[in-house]
Amino acid sequence: IKKETSFQNVELRLIDLAKFVSVRSFAQKFIEEVGTLDILLANAAILPTKHESTVDGWEVA
Repeated sequence: IKKETSFQNVELRLIDLAKFVSVRSFAQKFIEEVGTLDILLANAAILPTKHESTVDGWEVA
């Protein structure tokens, strides 16, 4: 993104949406480091072929 747009203020933050502990950890760190989130763009497109649940018991799709 930096190379293609010459916009240098780009960050990558990894999060495992299938694990609530990962989501909570991300949120806590983000609040501590940044403070507020103005826009979140989340995009995923999967079509599961069978019923699956996360380790926390949430349905995957």
